[in-house]
Amino acid sequence: MTVDVAYKVKNIAGNIRRIREGKGYTQEYLAMKLGISQNAYSKIELGIPKLRLSAFSRLPK
Repeated sequence: MTVDVAYKVKNIAGNIRRIREGKGYTQEYLAMKLGISQNAYSKIELGIPKLRLSAFSRLPK
């Protein structure tokens, strides 16, 4: 992964966390909505996983 892509992934992950916190959702709540473990969701916010785009469509708006 190039530095530019890694930076963008971390930026997106940070945005996901900021939005989640702004809406008052817990990681556990969103993990349940996505059908994944809280640990897996935590990795999303850290920019670690290879998440399928279909999972993003299940996020609450």
